[in-house]
Amino acid sequence: YLFFFPFIMVSSLGMLNLVIGIIVESTANAGVEHIRSKRQAAVARALSTWRSEIHSKGLSAENAQSEEQIRLRQVAIKNVLEDTIRHGDLNLPIGMTPDELYQLLDADVNGVLRMQEFEDGLTRLILADEFQVGCLCLLALNTFRTNQRKFREEQAAFRDRQDEMLSKLSNMIQEQLYPLREDVHLLREEVKVLRHKVQPNSQSQPQGSPAAPKPSSPKASPPR
Repeated sequence: YLFFFPFIMVSSLGMLNLVIGIIVESTANAGVEHIRSKRQAAVARALSTWRSEIHSKGLSAENAQSEEQIRLRQVAIKNVLEDTIRHGDLNLPIGMTPDELYQLLDADVNGVLRMQEFEDGLTRLILADEFQVGCLCLLALNTFRTNQRKFREEQAAFRDRQDEMLSKLSNMIQEQLYPLREDVHLLREEVKVLRHKVQPNSQSQPQGSPAAPKPSSPKASPPR
């Protein structure tokens, strides 16, 4: 009895802890699955609302061409987003506005929210687990780095083209100014020649010589 009774007590406590752990884990998993199923139903409900409010009324991105259709489509999208935010099963951040949700779901950032973007963005936002969220964050970061690298390459290429254009423009200006420089040089030479011709004529007359007398006008004869 000294060995068997303590063994039974320890084994019973171990089995009890094991059973309690299994029950708690099953309950937690059931709660997670219940929340996930509710969110899946909420996403399906949001997609159904999108189809009924936009596609059934011919307000898809492909069909909305006129200004009035585009305005009606924007109003319908805002109503869908407001209904999505009001639905508590999605567990969106408190105070999120339809415009903020629109920017969050617009993946290509072109200002036009399509149904595929709405479905993919809402599914990733609501149903993604921690690993998937980490993958999406890394993907967004790498996409930003790639776009930044492309922008730098385009900027460097633009600077090279700009320098090349400035160089060509400078050469053209130099080519246009060269004949003008030659003409200016010729004009200067002609001016020098004219100065040399004018100076001997002015120096041929001696300084201080009396000026020639002016011819006197004949006096008028007195009247007879």
